[in-house]
Amino acid sequence: MASPIRESFPDPTAFGPLGRRTGVRLSCAHLALMGMYSAALEALHLTPGRVLALAYVLQHPGSDQSSLSRALAVNRASAMTLVDRLEELEYLRRKPGSDRRSNALHVTEKGAAALERAQQLGEEGFEKVLFGWMDDPTRATFHRLLDQILVRAREAGAGTDESSAPRGSARAG
Repeated sequence: MASPIRESFPDPTAFGPLGRRTGVRLSCAHLALMGMYSAALEALHLTPGRVLALAYVLQHPGSDQSSLSRALAVNRASAMTLVDRLEELEYLRRKPGSDRRSNALHVTEKGAAALERAQQLGEEGFEKVLFGWMDDPTRATFHRLLDQILVRAREAGAGTDESSAPRGSARAG
C-alpha cells in the first residue's frame, strides 16, 4: 500500500496544459518537499515554519517578533502565534526587549537541540531522497536558479502595498 502522504503530492500532468507551466511544477515540488519535511518533523512538534523561526532567532539572538515576522514574511499576529507555540514547547524564551513594548527572543538549549535534530532529519530524509542525485556543480546551479527566482519575485513585488501581499499563518504554524 502506498504512503498516504505520497499520494497527496499533486501531479502536474493532472492539470492539462497548465501543468506544463514552470510555476505550477515548482508549486507541486514545493508541496511534495514540505509534505515530506512536515511528516519528518512531527515527532519534534515542529513545522517547517517553526524550524525557520528557530534558525532565525538562533542567528539573531535578542531579535523581536517584528523582525521575525519580516524574516518569515508573515504578519505580526502570525509571528506571535508562532512564538507562543515555540515558547510552550520550551524551544524559545522571551526576555524584556529594548523598549517596554517589545520582547527579545532567545532559543533555549532544548530549542537548539530540536533545531539540530530537525536539520538532521531534513538532511537524512528528503534532502538525500530529493536532491542526492545532484552532484555539487548541479546543486550549485540549482541554488543559483532558485536565488534568481527569489530576486525576481522580490523585484516584481517591490511596488506592492504590504497590506495586499500574500501573508498569513499558513506558513508560520
